[in-house]
Amino acid sequence: MYLVVVESPTKAKTIKKFLSSEYEVLASVGHVRDIPSKKSEIPEKFRKDFSEEVIGININKDFTPTYVMTKEQKKRVSELKKIAKKADSIFLATDEDREGEAIAWHILEEIGDKIPAKRMVFHEITESAILEAIKNTREIDRQLVDAQEARRILDRLVGYQISPILWRTVQKGLSAGRVQSSALKILVDRERIRMQFKPSEYASIKITTLKKNENIEFRLLNINKMRIAIGKDIDGITASLLNPDKTMQLDYSTANEIKNKLTDHEINIISVTTQQYETKGPRPFTTSTLQQESGRKLKLSTRNTMSAAQELYENGFITYMRTDSVSIASSAINGIRQAISTLYGEKYLSKAPKTYASKNKNTQEAHEAIRPAGDMPKHPDDLPSTISSVASKLYKMIWQRTLASQMTNTQATRMKINATSTIDKDMNLDFVAQGSKIDFDGFQILYKEDIDDIDEIDEKNQIFPEINEGEVLAVISAVNSEHVTKPINRFTEASLVKMLEELSIGRPSTYSATIQTIINRKYAFKKGTTLIPTFTGIAITQLLEAYFPELVDLDFTARMENDLDSISTGKINRAPWLSQFYFGDTQTSKNLSSIGLRKRIEHCWENIDPRLISSIQIGTDDQGTEIALRVGQFGPYLQIGDTDKKIAVSNEVPPDELTVSSALAMLNSLAVQGKNFGEYEGGGVIELKTGKFGPYIQVTDESLDDPVVKRAGLWPNMILEDINRETALQLLEYPKEIGIHPDDDKPVTAHYGRRGPYLKSGSKSASIESYEKLEHLTLDDAIALLASKPSQLEIGEDTNTGLLLIKKNGRFGPYVTDGKKNASIPKEYIGQEITIEIASELMEKKRIRDSKK
Repeated sequence: MYLVVVESPTKAKTIKKFLSSEYEVLASVGHVRDIPSKKSEIPEKFRKDFSEEVIGININKDFTPTYVMTKEQKKRVSELKKIAKKADSIFLATDEDREGEAIAWHILEEIGDKIPAKRMVFHEITESAILEAIKNTREIDRQLVDAQEARRILDRLVGYQISPILWRTVQKGLSAGRVQSSALKILVDRERIRMQFKPSEYASIKITTLKKNENIEFRLLNINKMRIAIGKDIDGITASLLNPDKTMQLDYSTANEIKNKLTDHEINIISVTTQQYETKGPRPFTTSTLQQESGRKLKLSTRNTMSAAQELYENGFITYMRTDSVSIASSAINGIRQAISTLYGEKYLSKAPKTYASKNKNTQEAHEAIRPAGDMPKHPDDLPSTISSVASKLYKMIWQRTLASQMTNTQATRMKINATSTIDKDMNLDFVAQGSKIDFDGFQILYKEDIDDIDEIDEKNQIFPEINEGEVLAVISAVNSEHVTKPINRFTEASLVKMLEELSIGRPSTYSATIQTIINRKYAFKKGTTLIPTFTGIAITQLLEAYFPELVDLDFTARMENDLDSISTGKINRAPWLSQFYFGDTQTSKNLSSIGLRKRIEHCWENIDPRLISSIQIGTDDQGTEIALRVGQFGPYLQIGDTDKKIAVSNEVPPDELTVSSALAMLNSLAVQGKNFGEYEGGGVIELKTGKFGPYIQVTDESLDDPVVKRAGLWPNMILEDINRETALQLLEYPKEIGIHPDDDKPVTAHYGRRGPYLKSGSKSASIESYEKLEHLTLDDAIALLASKPSQLEIGEDTNTGLLLIKKNGRFGPYVTDGKKNASIPKEYIGQEITIEIASELMEKKRIRDSKK
């Protein structure tokens, strides 16, 4: 009998199908032991070997770790030992990356070396791959184990030493991890730019000309050889031009004058250029690019992406999903090319097989890209119904991308027309029209890669009639548009993963866990798909910047990652490297500081100013007194100077929205806090309160177990000082029943919330245009509003504008609306749940399309 040990029960079940009855396949369910998290977990006989400063690591003996098992882990190891005694040999078939290598080593350490043990590796769970892996086993790679162990020890040195400082100076329960601190720093730096942002207005002009009954749209490019500025030409902090010598900021008034003069004017064509070009197909997926693309296309978080990928891998449908490689086995390439030929024809098949090489010099982990498992890629329609819907969608994307990587390039033609015109004798205007057309779609028949940022000047794909230099065209219309600069976009999970990989921070296989840790610990929160650092996250970053600058120095973190890679190849010895990092007393690596973490920690304890570290400057009031957001043990709060004027603030207020004016408004609400409006007819006292989200009305009855009877938020633009008993009672009436609907005898109720006023009756709902209409709404008005919306569903607030988004059914199919603009729901989403992320993206694309008209 032979024992095969893997990490998960699902993986064990799949592998068992390919092996004969003489093989027993068991799961370790992850790691079988770990470094202890507290001193009491260390066996008594070993405690004298470990210092108090780093639990579980003997810093005086080459940073040797000790390992312990939980009750559940002991039970699993006992079961493995019991079966192992009956086995002729053991196959350690854990994942082929560093983590899998370490798990295999730990299992062997616990089971013992009396029974022959072999390391079995494979990058896909198919019958041929498993049988091949059993034939070609190897020894455990101790260098890979050392590299994993070095990372684990390093994270323990950082986390267990710095976290107590955070508890004492910022807030209890906080932690600082090596990679998570760098990732948080990236989010914080982006938010700081947004906090300093100053909007600026600028204008643009477009004209339409006519040629052979076809419209050609031109954009005003220059005035007297000065280029017309667009958003990216304007400094977001100073609101001034970045290059005033070469660009000019066109204001709306001037643009309007020029527009009026251009109408019924003429332009002269000075050049016409045509260029053929090709677009290459996408590279196969790595862990990082899979996480990025699934975030863009499927709106999946990194955690959900990796969970779905794990499901596909363990059930034998894709290759190993933790990989930096973009290469594909030749046998698989043959099957991919055969599938392309069968499904799309020879003209869509590249002339020769395409091979890809990684751009990352530290590429390691598995040896293949993420692709459908086996030599012939299974069509997405052939997946079994037992696979989850999320995993099925992810598989389809992987299948499409894999086939696209072996398809022909997209061929297209790009055309550019330059024109000029003169108005008022001394004003020379340059115009440009750009267009393109697809001559052959190539790989785009199957797959089109998404991008994070859309170019501000995204010319129309207009196709021009035949036109020659020297021709004169009449301007049939001119339009001037006013624009306002926007702050730099926040990171999404997809764009953060991309940035981390570009900076070589951490490993792609850990990005999902890193981002999830940042969110779970409330160092950042998600608004739609964007990641916003909290005030707590900013305070942590401020402490690290001041006392542990290397840990948030992105270049230093990347250099450290290179050293860890060198440990895995044997170029650097682990123990002296850890010693230099911690003690700073050796020169094993030029990438590490000579000061050492231990000395920095001592310096921090002696010199840290908790108030300074946990304060975020907002500005000053009219008297010049400082307004600061401080992070205390019970959460963030605003304070004016050193006074007692303080108010709690939600940790989910976007930092760039906390301006001097909004901070003062919150602080001034303290003046009326606790204002008593008398007794409530149902019992209790009516008071004006102030919370993390601003002022509200509350009915309190101290005689009850739960003294809070009812709460009601204030309407926008209500002046706190003017609120009286009558106003408070009016607010407390909501939700208010207006009457009974005559069609179904269901009550019609009026509500208001963060999304504004609205109606509900059974499954129907309808927005109310204003609070004034809410106040005077009759039953007939309500029935009319509900009837005018025969089939609709509230989705939530638009993540970009904050407007309420509603899904409706129209003559031409379902669509999403915010009351001002409508966006059709694409066919691929019909029948699916339209989440707020999907709806917000559809509306944003609609706004972008409309802005180009």
